[in-house]
Amino acid sequence: MLEIKDLSVHYGRAIALASINLEIKSGEFIAVIGPNGSGKSTLLRAISGLVELERGTVHYNDELLVETTNSRYKKMGRNKTLLPHEIVKRGVVHCPERRRLFPKLTLKENLMLGAYLFKDEVEENERRFQDVLELFPALKDRLHEEAGNFSGGQQQMIAIARSLMGRPKILMLDEPSLGLAPIIRSDIVDRIKEIAKQGTTILLIEQDARLALSVADRAYLLEDGVVASEGLCSEMIENDYIHETYLGFS
Repeated sequence: MLEIKDLSVHYGRAIALASINLEIKSGEFIAVIGPNGSGKSTLLRAISGLVELERGTVHYNDELLVETTNSRYKKMGRNKTLLPHEIVKRGVVHCPERRRLFPKLTLKENLMLGAYLFKDEVEENERRFQDVLELFPALKDRLHEEAGNFSGGQQQMIAIARSLMGRPKILMLDEPSLGLAPIIRSDIVDRIKEIAKQGTTILLIEQDARLALSVADRAYLLEDGVVASEGLCSEMIENDYIHETYLGFS
């Protein structure tokens, strides 16, 4: 479904990602774990076409989404990289870190912005709008309040709901538990598991390795911009290095 080959991203002389290879199959729940500064968020931004690649490609269902700006296509004046909105249109939807809501717009306006590529499909958008409210019932009675008035946990719900309005086939979530109280974080995770259960492929970026490995099928460990380890979550939990470094011995 999604295939990343030899992906590298530089910020000036700093290497953010170096020769990343990653594959996600339809219906999988994949986690990417690692410390701050390891390149996790950059990975999602690269897939979304928001940063230039130093090297590598991103394919979705055998279609090229993103490729290096140093490629032969660029040199020949026909780079094939899609624009970010074209990537979203394919069903690859990015829910960014720290929510990135429009605080002065209402909850409903924020949600409907998620469907801007499908603005003419009024009936389908309304059906999806009702579906996301069923998934996040705490939002139902506050549709006309400004998004900036909501708590951090509620804003995270709005951000995920907005992403679902974009009709994702792959939903990429960047640190959805960041800064949330344990009870709210548990609620958000339950909603993400329900989204996966309904058939949406999930790519979860998460610094809380214990949380990520408890919900995903497979995981990749990023350290210093490279894949340090990968495998089934059940196997990675038993890995001595991962256990000691990221989980802590109990």
